[in-house]
Amino acid sequence: MFRFLTILTCAFCIISTAAIAQPDLFSTNPKDDDVQPAIFPSLPPDIQDAIIAEAETIRNRCMTRSSMPIYHDCDCIGAKFLEERAIDPEIHQNVIVDKLLLECPNIPGVAGEAYNGCKRTSGHLEYKTAEAFCHCVGNEAAKSFKAHPVDHLQGYQGYMISARGACTKKLGL
Repeated sequence: MFRFLTILTCAFCIISTAAIAQPDLFSTNPKDDDVQPAIFPSLPPDIQDAIIAEAETIRNRCMTRSSMPIYHDCDCIGAKFLEERAIDPEIHQNVIVDKLLLECPNIPGVAGEAYNGCKRTSGHLEYKTAEAFCHCVGNEAAKSFKAHPVDHLQGYQGYMISARGACTKKLGL
């Protein structure tokens, strides 16, 4: 909770000192057309408080869903929700969250989930082979998810299956 409030405070500081550039480590830099004016600081304090509370609720909801924090960065979703809500107070929460699921991937979480899933199903391989194979599967799944994040279970599973196939070929298994 403290980490999220720190992130929200940092997001507020960034918003109040400059235009919103919406940095994302896993995508290309935004074009000049994508930069929004600093809206949040100009809102009345009661509206700011409501937006912060709503963003915190969204972040907490993300953290308590079974697989959501594995595949998505809930702190990122909460912080970016704050920005999006300030820009458009009328848009439905689900529309914002659906967009942010694609903007806030949890790449280490995806890699770990793919690795652990592989380890559970690779008992037929020798230890060293299984370790190399599952390490490869984790990396391949994470690379695919980083390149094309998805917001549904079938997409995640597709990346895991593709990663297993690529690593089987790569390691000659």
